[in-house]
Amino acid sequence: MLAAFPASFGAAFLAFGAMFLVRGLRSDDPAVLIWLWFLAGGLSAGFGLQIVLARLWRSRREKE
Repeated sequence: MLAAFPASFGAAFLAFGAMFLVRGLRSDDPAVLIWLWFLAGGLSAGFGLQIVLARLWRSRREKE
C-alpha cells in the first residue's frame, strides 16, 4: 500500500517531520509540548521514509 503513494508524499512527510523535529529542538516550550513536537516529527518522518523506501524497493523489483 505504501508503494501506491506518490514519492512526493514521502518527501513532504519527511520535510514536515524534519520541521517538527527542529521545532522541538529549538523551542522554549513546556516539556509536554516539546515531546509532542518530537512525536509528531518522528511519526511524520518515519511514515515519509517508509513511503520513499517502499517506492525504491518497488522500482527495483520492477527492473528485475
